Amino acid sequence: MSTDSVSGYDRLRYRGPATSFLEALPLGNGRLGALFHGGTDRSGAAETIHLNADTLWSGGPGPRDRSGAADHLTTLRTAVLSDRDYARAEAVATRMQGPYSQAYQPLATLHLELGDGTVDDYLRTLDLDEAVHRVSYRTGGTETLRESFVSAPADVLATRITSSVPGRIHLTARFSTPHPDPRHDGADADADGLVVSGRAPPTWRSARRTRCATGPAKAWASRPACG
Repeated sequence: MSTDSVSGYDRLRYRGPATSFLEALPLGNGRLGALFHGGTDRSGAAETIHLNADTLWSGGPGPRDRSGAADHLTTLRTAVLSDRDYARAEAVATRMQGPYSQAYQPLATLHLELGDGTVDDYLRTLDLDEAVHRVSYRTGGTETLRESFVSAPADVLATRITSSVPGRIHLTARFSTPHPDPRHDGADADADGLVVSGRAPPTWRSARRTRCATGPAKAWASRPACG
């Protein structure tokens, strides 16, 4: 990776696609987020864009109040304001907290395949001033440029693909999701575009051994989500 600071523009520059999640480049507007790997068909992954939205969490509506929490308020105030006993205050505050608030979830992954051949002069950049992600490369005598940004006013992710030779762009787009809905087949194409259906998990637990509510009973497990 290298950085540019030319004419007031700051850019991250890479000479190859991301090889892991941590090497991908992010865009977002505070509600909608996207993580670009910058792949090509020749790299074996095409363009992979991980998507998330701020309202997608595990779990669902339900009682979140802690019964009897208000009974500890006077004791908590005394521990903080009078006794300055912050360790005791923290222990009391824990008795007032509601249940675990669940976990933020990935929305879907958008895959863009362009039928690229052997790629030369590859470059991917993230313009930190304009918040624009770009991937450029040459296949044979054709130069291809992919430009993407996430708009705050329009609340959309936009990607423009241009070619130096007319008629050389052969785009295949598809969705996948880590949370498929068994009532649907997943991604579907309709007259308005590509639609992906999913279902948020009922609850979530980390890969470490944690207690997970599965209904009236509780069980120990290390799987990433409760069934």
